[in-house]
Amino acid sequence: MKHTAVLLLLCAFIMGCSSGGNPFNSPPPGDGGDGDAPPTTPTVPAAIAGSVSSVTFDPANQTLVVTGANLDNTPVSTVYTRNAALDRNGFQAYTNQDGAVERHFTAFVAQTGSVNAAVVSSPSPRNRTFRGAFFDRDGAYDPPIVTADTGVVTYAGSYVGLTNIGDPNGNDLISTNITPAVLQPGQALGTDGDVLLSADFADNAVEGNIFNRRLLDTNGNALSNLPSLVLIVAPIAADGTFEGAIEYDIADANSNTNAFVNVGSYAGIFGGIDAAQVAGGIDLTEFDGAQDFVLGAENEQESGIFILEACTAASTNPVCTQNIP
Repeated sequence: MKHTAVLLLLCAFIMGCSSGGNPFNSPPPGDGGDGDAPPTTPTVPAAIAGSVSSVTFDPANQTLVVTGANLDNTPVSTVYTRNAALDRNGFQAYTNQDGAVERHFTAFVAQTGSVNAAVVSSPSPRNRTFRGAFFDRDGAYDPPIVTADTGVVTYAGSYVGLTNIGDPNGNDLISTNITPAVLQPGQALGTDGDVLLSADFADNAVEGNIFNRRLLDTNGNALSNLPSLVLIVAPIAADGTFEGAIEYDIADANSNTNAFVNVGSYAGIFGGIDAAQVAGGIDLTEFDGAQDFVLGAENEQESGIFILEACTAASTNPVCTQNIP
């Protein structure tokens, strides 16, 4: 566990789930997870994963299973409870709290085609936040064919994050009246936003933006706008994974800087036929602007995930519809 607080999540497979491989539900043939392609188990970079190893998501039964010994209910496996009231930005929410004075865990998970991602956070009490993100893919990497007129693909979709800021009055806590107050658990405040990712498969490079970012209370109400982020250009590896640095977007006034300020890292994986989908995660060591411009907060941290699809003629996402050649 790194001292800034990372959740140890170990892989657990739900008994009775579909065939082995990716612990997330396998996509049907044609989604890039064809039966002949072996499942890919990428290595999520340590800064983003923390100690997150894997999660098990059963969308049919709407269960999320987390296994680990670090205060996550039991040292074997814990089934998180589906909590639709906390769903954000197209991501399903799951929660767990073993007792009124014990930590509250919030998780978001999403899946599209052959890629999937999950994020978990438990802020306070006792000075540490346990958090981390995970992503995965079924099947092999299948990049699009590059011609003289093609190669750059635009992806668009949603982002959700969880912070190390805990609300002692969170709406999913067993009790908000624990005494003394130092024993009161907190429920993680979330974030949301939109994502654009630009992938150049001719040069094997990727870059992007996370914008329209907001800090949310536990009911999903916006507390504040947050600075936009830039995913700095990074190489795409032979297995379709990538990782790079994150900076505040100097074009956003909320960033409060004209300098290139590194605030964390991102990583992800392409999946599907012609790399039609991409999933990824981020780790932020701060998020409220240079000199704590937006919130006046210190030591604020965030883990988050995104699930995106390639823009096509049928896309309705505004990023895609504006992207006229």
